[in-house]
Amino acid sequence: MGRRAKYLTAQARQAAAREYTQRYAQSARGKATRATRNAQTYTQRRESRLQILALDMPEDLFRYARPLLRASFAFEPVPELSLGLWSAPYTIALPDASIRPSLHSGDGVWASPEARLSFFHYAQLMDEGMARAELWRGEDLDMAAVEAEIKDEIIARRDAWVAARNGVVGTLDAYVHDVYLHWGARIIVMLGEELELRKRGVEAYVAGRSQRRLPWQIMRASMFAMLSQ
Repeated sequence: MGRRAKYLTAQARQAAAREYTQRYAQSARGKATRATRNAQTYTQRRESRLQILALDMPEDLFRYARPLLRASFAFEPVPELSLGLWSAPYTIALPDASIRPSLHSGDGVWASPEARLSFFHYAQLMDEGMARAELWRGEDLDMAAVEAEIKDEIIARRDAWVAARNGVVGTLDAYVHDVYLHWGARIIVMLGEELELRKRGVEAYVAGRSQRRLPWQIMRASMFAMLSQ
């Protein structure tokens, strides 16, 4: 005689499997396995959130990048306000003493020293974003070379940012230091986001631009939303 089937129907097998799964989930071993799996998932998600283009980033860099600082559109964005953010090695550079008085000559949040300093970086991000969009719309773009170049820039910016974050500044320069950290972090994040979109293909990138979803376009919309409040 053949071996007698333990379950006579598919429904019975499924019911037995569900019962076993429920018993295992409630057992000490099942709970430990689930806790380990949840911890691994959390770690993986956390690590992915702390990376840009697979490059490790300090956690507080994202905290600085998130808020958009007001930019004073009535202030002239002179190169002396670059803070070192627009040329390698991106080391923080304090504004010359001769230009400091002009940063403190206004009233209100849109004319604050922080807003006046910020306009230079906002304008640079817009100019470079529009120029990059024209370049990256080409179908013959060497993506391997572009990615290598952007990664090198991000690494240099990250290292300079960390050095500035860990540096000691005087009380009078505290707001300059803060502006550097905010815009330095934002530049890194926006570069990474834009390249990630371009890596999805030229059609996705061009569509993102037409739909105003490129990082610099989103930044512009957010800035004008603040202006209208």
